[in-house]
Amino acid sequence: MWPLGLSPSYSEYRFFYNFNKEATSNIVIRTDTMSTGYYTSSYCDAHGNIVMYSNGVWILNKWGELVENSMGLNPTLPDWQNYNYRGGQSGFFLAHPRDSTILYFISLDFGPHPVHLWPYWFVGQNLMVATIDLAANNGAGKVIQKNQVLLSGTLMSPAACRHANGRDWWILVSDADENFHYRVLLNPEGFSTPDTQAIGTKPNPIPYEGGKSNFIVGNCFSPSGKYYVDCNENLGFSIFSFDRCSGLLSSERRVDYPPPSSFYPNYYRNSPGSGAVFSSDDRFFYKTTTYGVAFAPALPLGTMPYLLQYDLSAPDISTQVDTINTIDSADYHYPENITWDGFYGAELGPDGRIYVVHEGVSYCTVQYPNVRGRDCKFIHNSPDFGVVIGSAIPYMPSYRLGPLDGSPCDTLGINNVPVAHFRVDDTLGALHRYFYDLSHHEPATWHWDFGDGATSEDTSALHTFPGPGLYTVCLTVSNGYGSTTTCTNVWVGITGSTNPATTVENLQIIPNPFRGQLHIILPTVLTDAVFRLYDQLGYLVAEENIASTANQITTEALPPGVYFWEVQVQGKRAGTGKVVKMGRD
Repeated sequence: MWPLGLSPSYSEYRFFYNFNKEATSNIVIRTDTMSTGYYTSSYCDAHGNIVMYSNGVWILNKWGELVENSMGLNPTLPDWQNYNYRGGQSGFFLAHPRDSTILYFISLDFGPHPVHLWPYWFVGQNLMVATIDLAANNGAGKVIQKNQVLLSGTLMSPAACRHANGRDWWILVSDADENFHYRVLLNPEGFSTPDTQAIGTKPNPIPYEGGKSNFIVGNCFSPSGKYYVDCNENLGFSIFSFDRCSGLLSSERRVDYPPPSSFYPNYYRNSPGSGAVFSSDDRFFYKTTTYGVAFAPALPLGTMPYLLQYDLSAPDISTQVDTINTIDSADYHYPENITWDGFYGAELGPDGRIYVVHEGVSYCTVQYPNVRGRDCKFIHNSPDFGVVIGSAIPYMPSYRLGPLDGSPCDTLGINNVPVAHFRVDDTLGALHRYFYDLSHHEPATWHWDFGDGATSEDTSALHTFPGPGLYTVCLTVSNGYGSTTTCTNVWVGITGSTNPATTVENLQIIPNPFRGQLHIILPTVLTDAVFRLYDQLGYLVAEENIASTANQITTEALPPGVYFWEVQVQGKRAGTGKVVKMGRD
């Protein structure tokens, strides 16, 4: 559950974007008034229920209540930012490796660079920890220690990766100016004294340009912990191999951005604050950036948002890069029409999609990050939340990562028993479904049972069902330590072209698109009639008995998107169709 939304003076509501596959809606309205317009962090239990969340200034519990003694995080913040820390993806929660009642909030405060006072805001000064007792106050929690400084310096965004033993955590922070990388180990005894490694080829010190801030968004590990990326938005990034046993980096692969243009020698083409994220299989690295563009001093400056995909299997990743997408619409033609839109932070969601911050009321989405080139299916402005959300997206360590089996550090007897998990995508027609594998903890084999007598051993599977109906689809994943199975019901055929068993002439479902209510207009009074609404995966999200000629259902709880409807009369389908729910004005 990702908490999003600005304060009440800027947004109509604040909400969780909910990834729980059993939920009827991806939008869960929050009761608190905390702004997460620039910064958001959250921690959930194994079932996806919220435990704690923060905007970098204070912490709220699962009931949306202020956790005792959580005010005053990041004490260097200026007064005008006390409602919402602007540091981007610079904080996260980690559980105590042994004590389930203790949760840590690790965050980076920021302040003026020691040399450059304007506008170098987003350089970290201190890596800090707040310790939360989850059992205190009858489960409401209490911060028992806060603003404990682990490390001081000129720092970039922190990132965490599971130690190869499957229990402890590595925390890495890179220097903002030099090729120094600091590592801290969290184990049952607490946080270690930081160690320093000098490695890399980025310029030292980073050239300063007064028109831009050195944002700290971006540094992260790949899902398996195999790679670590150190970003500097103006000049480029470095991808290192990472040793989960020792915490050491090696084998740098450097990508340098183009220099400033001759027309604007102090204006860097790549803007700061963009995101970095790896595909779930570690094959691809995605970098968002927003180019500052101007063809001559006489022309105005504008922006062009880009999503770049680097193939990490290539010997030279700088030559194996695909431009997945830019904002390219009928109303954008530089320089006649200028945009200041941008791409910012990015994160891999638990549903296997990559989400990219896009200014406004929406994210953008990479549907299939493990696929090369534009076949990864980049979608603009989806999900559309219908409310201003700012530019926040959480940084999420790979909580599902287990031990590195067979490594010298695999000494605790923790086994990677695989966990079966998948999502269902409606694709290519009413009877086709794409089953996208999300299993974790090192599965070695996959077995799909589609509930119609057909099976598959593919990792992810495209299946065509024999006809409309409700099917129970099961996935079993296995390795040398065990196996697990998960099943879900899939409704197939709601968008099919087969003639309904009974046709009701002049049946109307209006308006389309709609916002709050749907009206079902029948030509005559019907007996035993029912209206059903399904989401794009075939899950039933609304149902209403209809008898009169004019009926209506309220859909306020449903997120914006495409839905499929069905009307049945005396158990036989009488009509089907598609409607689109719009976001709020």
